[in-house]
Amino acid sequence: MANEQSIWERSTIMRFFRWFFSGRVMRLALKLFTGAAVILVLYYCEEDWRGSRVWSKYLATSGITPVQLDLQSYIPRPIPDDQNFAATPIVKRWFVKQSANVPFNSDHFSKAPASLIQLLKNVEKKKNLQHLDLVAWQKGLKETSAIVPSSKRNGEARPSSRKEAAVAVLAALEDDDATIQLLRVASGRSNCFYPVSYTLDDPWNILLPHDYNIKELAARLELRACAELEIGNGAKAFDDVMLTLYLADSLTNECMVISYLVRADCIHAAVQPIWEGIADRRWSDPQLQEMEARLLRFNFIGELEKPLETERAVGVLTIDLTKNKGVNYLARTASTEPTIFGGILGPVFDCVIPSGWFAFEKVNYCRSIDTLFTNTFDPVARTVSPLHADANRETFNQKANAGGGTPTGVILHHWTVARLFLPTLPKVLFRGAIAQTAANQAALACALERNHLANGKYAASLQSLVPDWMSTTPHDVVGGQAYHYDRIDADHFFLYSIGWDEKDGGGKSGESLFGREGNWVWKNSD
Repeated sequence: MANEQSIWERSTIMRFFRWFFSGRVMRLALKLFTGAAVILVLYYCEEDWRGSRVWSKYLATSGITPVQLDLQSYIPRPIPDDQNFAATPIVKRWFVKQSANVPFNSDHFSKAPASLIQLLKNVEKKKNLQHLDLVAWQKGLKETSAIVPSSKRNGEARPSSRKEAAVAVLAALEDDDATIQLLRVASGRSNCFYPVSYTLDDPWNILLPHDYNIKELAARLELRACAELEIGNGAKAFDDVMLTLYLADSLTNECMVISYLVRADCIHAAVQPIWEGIADRRWSDPQLQEMEARLLRFNFIGELEKPLETERAVGVLTIDLTKNKGVNYLARTASTEPTIFGGILGPVFDCVIPSGWFAFEKVNYCRSIDTLFTNTFDPVARTVSPLHADANRETFNQKANAGGGTPTGVILHHWTVARLFLPTLPKVLFRGAIAQTAANQAALACALERNHLANGKYAASLQSLVPDWMSTTPHDVVGGQAYHYDRIDADHFFLYSIGWDEKDGGGKSGESLFGREGNWVWKNSD
């Protein structure tokens, strides 16, 4: 019985093959195959033609030139070593790939509690302008330092005073003194060119060790300056503030977004001791005058275009590299986690993706940056429009969710690269706005304090500072109007920006110093 079934199965299979390979069926199969091949070729040709046409049309209508999409054109130009801050040996060592050349990975500050360090570095977590808690820093640093506070030497249990804590903090930070002194001497040079290796075949892997070191150094200088002010050493505090502002200036010619953000962090690091010195009457008129002049030089809104244009060039280059290297390159760039898209199926995608897909990706990437930042800031007027910024971000999110926001829909609608790299980019505008506000308010406070030193009371209005204390008063970057100012009494004042929500709350701040709701307030006391 089994043998009969096997014979029947073999005969059935043979009859099928004879039928399939008969002339009539073969001709039909060949026609179907040829038709499918023609349709596929036509699809690829049409997709490539459409992609090329849309990209050319975008370039023609946007006014963007090929040079503006060339990352090479944004790379800073070298300068002579005798003028270059970064040509000094200590800065050069930052660019050697050895952890021992990073001085801030093993000092006492780096071993302090993460909560203290993050609160110091992250201005968005600050509730308001107030004195740094030096006693908390003393406790946080005591396990990393051999310095014992005077209140503990004889078994005393009483808490340290703020001045005692300042002494202990400065003792713990002494391991950075040599590095800071070398950099202070180097800051006498007028320009800066950091020796970054701009790897144009892998732009997302460009190493920027100076950004890390500058941000770390600024945090240490902030803490040092506040402690120095507390023990009455205003000269050293002033030097640390000015070095922090110099470090911010050293990044002016840098093209990457991260350098722009680190520069903004330096401003906040300098503003904290400036505020404490004003609140405690520790600055002299010449010191206030020099800090005021330096602060007024910052122009975060006017300088925002360069990092955004660089970001566009990096995105276009990334898409071109993905086309040449394969989608595995994009997967590695976007995430360190292995994915099917960028793993075993990578070569399959490389075979089936038409060239036009990459052109559409470039169009959507560039249009997304246009969408996100159109009418959001005016580099000439130095103003921002939070209303447009928030609306543009919502528009981008809606467009980027093409095809329901599913991975397949995003790929088919050419939003892959834009969705990977652009969702957090709008925060750059917010960070620039609060950095410029901090610089403006600090400059105004310096002028107000100089007026107070001369007259024994604060000015009745900001306009009365002109021309004796300022040539002109900076305006609020949000909306472009004058900052709001109120002299509470002879020794106290507050001024404020209307803030990101563009609502005048009469000087009422939100949940944080620079929140998205509430006014951005400067008071000259806790």
